[in-house]
Amino acid sequence: AAALGLLDDPDLAVRRQALVMLNACAHHQPGLVAHDLAAVVPKLQALVDLKLERVVDLGPFKHKVDDGLPLRKAAVACVATFVDNALADLKDAKDAGSPPDLLAAALRDASPFARVAPDLAPLAVVALADKSDDVQIEAHALVVKLCDLVPDALLAHSDALLDALDKTVNKKVKDSAKATTEADRAYDLVRSGLKAALALAALPNARDAKAFVEKAQKKDKLAAEIARLQHKATIQ
Repeated sequence: AAALGLLDDPDLAVRRQALVMLNACAHHQPGLVAHDLAAVVPKLQALVDLKLERVVDLGPFKHKVDDGLPLRKAAVACVATFVDNALADLKDAKDAGSPPDLLAAALRDASPFARVAPDLAPLAVVALADKSDDVQIEAHALVVKLCDLVPDALLAHSDALLDALDKTVNKKVKDSAKATTEADRAYDLVRSGLKAALALAALPNARDAKAFVEKAQKKDKLAAEIARLQHKATIQ
């Protein structure tokens, strides 16, 4: 618990190392952090939303530096590990033969990570709107997993989710970037966003998400990518 206090340290490097330690503990020795999760999640919320931009004067031009980015990446990685742990506990509960109508209650009782899972949904929403493509891609993967874990908590943020995904999947690639690795990266981001949108659309009562996918299918490039993703899902 004392080590987790380093998540509030004024030194950014110390905070990042604290996040790395937290992630490693959650992955390898989850029992070490299980009892502190309720206190940790708000700290992760603050770090996922951390913006520390400054402008560096390089003489003939100026360069913007985001000192908060390494911490946001590390915080999202921690959230992903928490979600993975909760999903593993969910699988164990199913394998143990818990009745479907009692599964959620049994999981909350048995898994500290599952108990905080609904509180992780807003963190994924924040990460979806991050300026960093890396953070966004991690957030898309989180959304897909949270659809299996806490769909209702996720759909409570449907408007914010779809607004962020709309900006991602309809992001224009600059002409100068076409036929380059930058273009490939941009299309990877679009593909990742579509995966998240399809996962949301597959949920019951996700009318807005279904409408979002239907709208995307009216654009040839997006329709082709959606078809590929859907085909890939059917053969896995």
